[in-house]
Formats: sequence, structure tokens, C-alpha cells
Amino acid sequence: MTPSQIQHNPRRSVVARVFLTTRLPVYTAIHEPLAQCRRNQKVVEPQLALGDLLTQVQRKTPVVQIILNNESLDFVKIEMQEAGVVPFGVDFKNPNFAKVAEAMGAKGIRIEDPGDVREGLAAALAHKGGPVVVDAVVDPYALSMPSHVPFHAVKGFTLSLARQVLNGEMDSVIKTIERNTGLV
Repeated sequence: MTPSQIQHNPRRSVVARVFLTTRLPVYTAIHEPLAQCRRNQKVVEPQLALGDLLTQVQRKTPVVQIILNNESLDFVKIEMQEAGVVPFGVDFKNPNFAKVAEAMGAKGIRIEDPGDVREGLAAALAHKGGPVVVDAVVDPYALSMPSHVPFHAVKGFTLSLARQVLNGEMDSVIKTIERNTGLV
């Protein structure tokens, strides 16, 4: 991975912009505050690593982790679709990550309604004394796509959608199209 693939701004946010690289922002968020006066870190990621959270709780690391909870391993799902494969093994019934965080000693905030985003994030950023996990429930059919999509990715994604239709998954394909294009 190259530095251009990591978005790291001076306001202390770290966001992975390459699929399957979510551990680097968390690792950076855990260890950088120890070396830099324990400034508040923000991490946006699609998953929660329990070992990382335990480390943050034990060290009282001021990290705000925002989990985009769509009940799937969406980046892996998109990579499968880009390769023209029907996704498998990527859909899950996720727990309430805010409650998991609280059980582990962190502050947990769950956002289920878009109208609660401002209040929830303000509470997370105002918290002092340890990590915060924001469990943001998002539309499972909304695509998490990078800003630039090369032609080969579009071709593979289209092939995957066609194969999903042939596999009898028409409802899922229609919901994906409805939520992302407004064409249906």
C-alpha cells in the first residue's frame, strides 16, 4: 500500500481508501496518540476488531471508531462482484456494536436514524477518557464504491449482477439498483 492510498489529514482522521486495508487506520489510531500527547483520533471502518478495542480500553486511547454497519463484509462483496463472481459468505446478522463496546469498557453509541447523526457524532467527539464506538446502521444495499471506478470493475460488477439474476437473486439485484441509481 502506498501513502496515496491512505487519507490522513491534520485533523487526526485516518481512513483506508483501499479494500481490505482497514487494520492500518486502527493500528495508527491506537499507537499514534501514545507518541503525540494522546490527541483524539477518528477512524471510519466497516468492522470492529475486538482485540484492537480491548487494547484501546486498557490504554484509555482517545479513539472514535465509526462502524458502517450494513450487515455484510461489503468491501469483500464488491471485490467479488468486480471479479464477476456471485458474492457468498459475506452477509451476516451483525450485533449491536455499541453494546459490544460498552460490555468491553468503551463508550458505545448506536445511530439508526439519519436525523441522529449530528447528535451521535457530537457525543462521540466530546467523550474524554477512552475509546468510543459509533455503530452507524446503514442501508445494506447502498454500494460502498471508490470515487473512480475503472472499466474492468464495471464489467465484472455487471457480470456478477447478471449471474445473481440467473441464480434467482433478482430481488437483491433490484434493491441494489433501486438504492443506488433511482432508475427502478
